Amino acid sequence: MNSGIAGCCLFPALRVFVRVQRVIAVISSSICPGALFSRKKLLFLWVAWSCGGAFLSLQLCVAQDPKADPPLESLRTAPLPAGVIARVNGRDIPVEDYVGYLFASLGKSRLDEFLDRLLLEEEAKSSGVSIAQDRVEAAMEEKIERTIKGLYQGSRKAFLDSLSKRRSSLEEHKAKLRQDIYYESLASELVLRTRQVTEPELRKQFEKSHGEGGVRNVIRHILITSRTGIDPAKPDGGGRPIADARERAEKVLKELQAGGDFVQAVKQYSDDAFTKKNEGRIPLYQKGFYGDAFHNAVMQLTPEKPLSGIVESPKGYHLIQLVERQATRFEDVQAELEKQIRTQTSTALERRMLLERLRVKAKIEGL
Repeated sequence: MNSGIAGCCLFPALRVFVRVQRVIAVISSSICPGALFSRKKLLFLWVAWSCGGAFLSLQLCVAQDPKADPPLESLRTAPLPAGVIARVNGRDIPVEDYVGYLFASLGKSRLDEFLDRLLLEEEAKSSGVSIAQDRVEAAMEEKIERTIKGLYQGSRKAFLDSLSKRRSSLEEHKAKLRQDIYYESLASELVLRTRQVTEPELRKQFEKSHGEGGVRNVIRHILITSRTGIDPAKPDGGGRPIADARERAEKVLKELQAGGDFVQAVKQYSDDAFTKKNEGRIPLYQKGFYGDAFHNAVMQLTPEKPLSGIVESPKGYHLIQLVERQATRFEDVQAELEKQIRTQTSTALERRMLLERLRVKAKIEGL
């Protein structure tokens, strides 16, 4: 792991090395000079992190990070010795006592996540995968800004107050975010390194990008809504009676058959507010948008006969115009499609399957 990231992940200045056959991890002496933790203690520390270990890690190494946000004043009124998490009525509470309490409360409920991250570390090292610290920092700051904007109406003070109420600080929150972002990024990079592109996936991407059978229909439509095609929760049904909608659609069709301009008819008659802004065009039309009857009508249109009759769908009545029909051969775009698939952002399912493969490959004892 990048040394800068190591200071943010698991615990500040903590580096984890894994021998998967024995699941042995040792904390580097960089945490505190001469410190060496047993496997059991490391597990305890992991459990502690699960319930707020960012706070714990800062307490352990507060003297080594003068730039870190100070812990809450309500939790600490004077510097505490290394390895002491709190002082109650003059009595020092060792970190290990607190970790033991957490382990007794949670048991091994977070052990799988801990081991998964150790396995990711080992796989990344053997594959030459690393995540730059500035990438993690940028993602962490962006996530915090999104949280402030989305949940706290842009008020940084409200966000910090919320952290304080949860007995946390900004630096503690950042420590956890860094760790989460780092390991998710690590898993994503490993997925991209090992992703296999299959023929069915290529065909699926081909139809998604270029239409069914490589045929992309560029179409416009006019929608005349009826009561059955509108939100029934509205007091009046939200639309015109079916008979009135049908009569209106027939009127528009006659105007178009007589040479009327389709775009002008869209502006005058269409009830589809979204496509109306774009001259009635349906962006990247695909089969299934408005049901089988609609799609069948689209496929019957030709450059010589670009105007449909009245087509009924659950939304109401449609009039469809074929603007262009684009045909693409699979062989001409296969290499481009493969590149698209290989570089797509990894999914949660792919990351989960990666971890399952790593578990199967590893020899894990003591669970």
